[in-house]
Amino acid sequence: MKSKSVLVMLDPLSLPRLDGISSYAREHGWALILEDRLPANTDLLRVDGALASLRGRADQLARVKRLVKLGKPVVDLTIACPRIRLPRVISDHKALGELAARHFLERGFTNFAWYASGASHVHDLRFNGFRKVLKGFPVHRLSTLNAQLVTLPRPLAVLAYDESDAARVIAACHHLKLDVPSDVAVLGIGNDPFLCENGEISISSVDQGLAAAAREACALLDNLMTVSCKGNQTIKQSSNRTILIPPAGII
Repeated sequence: MKSKSVLVMLDPLSLPRLDGISSYAREHGWALILEDRLPANTDLLRVDGALASLRGRADQLARVKRLVKLGKPVVDLTIACPRIRLPRVISDHKALGELAARHFLERGFTNFAWYASGASHVHDLRFNGFRKVLKGFPVHRLSTLNAQLVTLPRPLAVLAYDESDAARVIAACHHLKLDVPSDVAVLGIGNDPFLCENGEISISSVDQGLAAAAREACALLDNLMTVSCKGNQTIKQSSNRTILIPPAGII
């Protein structure tokens, strides 16, 4: 049986996602092609399917549109571009925010804040989940870290959009001589070991279950590629089917 050739387009690269994809590929004999190793003149007809984490990058979107036009299945691992109709396997971002809020409440916090250096549909989902559980408590949205961290009541529990943003909060705390976690408790989202374990201090994080989600996405893509090879039209690329993966806990 011919090995299936799968294009992997992750933006940014994520170690847990790569682990999930690579383990599935080894078990099922896939040949993986990383997007950054893709020659400019590659004939996408030779690709059987693709896994992507679409963030709106023009070159990536053009490649996905080309694959769809060729009848090649593409599974998105994010919901950052919800208007693009693709099958998706994504984290339950609202549940991530809810779990973080419950974690802080269980530890007796009454002062809460959210920090994100960017803005997107995913940011809104995480923040709304966080705020929903904390109904009755004010949730401050941090923008000017140094100024706000000095003035907000402590101890303060901060949920950051991801570990990179968590690291920014921690750096601001160190600059202001605020102790982490007794003055400011910081929680990130993602549980990427490279980011969590190689900063000024290790970062606690909500585990999205990215490796498990990646394997689930591989299984869905495998099914779509099999159907595509058989010429069966019962599963269409334009389907907006979305599989939600619940958070795996807090690490």
